[in-house]
Amino acid sequence: MKRWRNLWIVICFLVFAFIIAVYMNTEHSSTSNESSFKNENNEVSRWYSRSPKTILTDADAETNINNMKAIQKSGWKLLIQDGQPVSFNGNASGRNETMEKSAINLINGGYEILLDNDGNIVDIKLNKDAEQLLAKQQKQIQNQQDQEKQNQEQNEHDRQYSIIQNNIDDIHRYVGNGYRFKMSNDEDGTVITWNIHNKSDNSPGLEYSINKLINMGISVKSDNEGKITGFTFNQTDFYEDKFNLYDMTK
Repeated sequence: MKRWRNLWIVICFLVFAFIIAVYMNTEHSSTSNESSFKNENNEVSRWYSRSPKTILTDADAETNINNMKAIQKSGWKLLIQDGQPVSFNGNASGRNETMEKSAINLINGGYEILLDNDGNIVDIKLNKDAEQLLAKQQKQIQNQQDQEKQNQEQNEHDRQYSIIQNNIDDIHRYVGNGYRFKMSNDEDGTVITWNIHNKSDNSPGLEYSINKLINMGISVKSDNEGKITGFTFNQTDFYEDKFNLYDMTK
């Protein structure tokens, strides 16, 4: 009798231990599913962008992930068709735009969505290659912007070279027509021009060209009689050997 009682106690203990083990295992699985979409009982496919437009901030990513969690709990599932997320619900008609928009935001934002064959979301996480891909894209964009900036600077430099040469050409023509110049003694340093054949004949065009060169850091040299004899380039941006400076001494 004592032996049967001991056996009964052992059986009760084993049954009790089995019940506790099942309960603990069920509780763990439930918590895991709720927190991270985990579902290891079906084949899983990864969906992500090979050319992410940006990397979502943690806050934006959390918002979109929470949207997906809440919507999935109400029975919605997700598939990817022709590269686009498509939502469906066996108990509802139509599609869930919020779920699809959140999926697009995450995929374009460098995250990957893991789906099983039934359309359940298994996991959502930052794609390991996303940051490298984005860095490569940004570098290419930066290189293109740098090249465009360099081209713009070169075009502007060429334009300034053209302006300088055009004004030197005009000055050479005015000098050949007998015009001379001097700088006034006042603080403004006004350009004064006249013609050796007619002292009262000044040249606004010559004055403009001289002032233009001075404003670009180029000094205009003249002899004691006001005849222009050459130019001094005070800026390293422009090189004398690039211009036709004529022989002003003739």
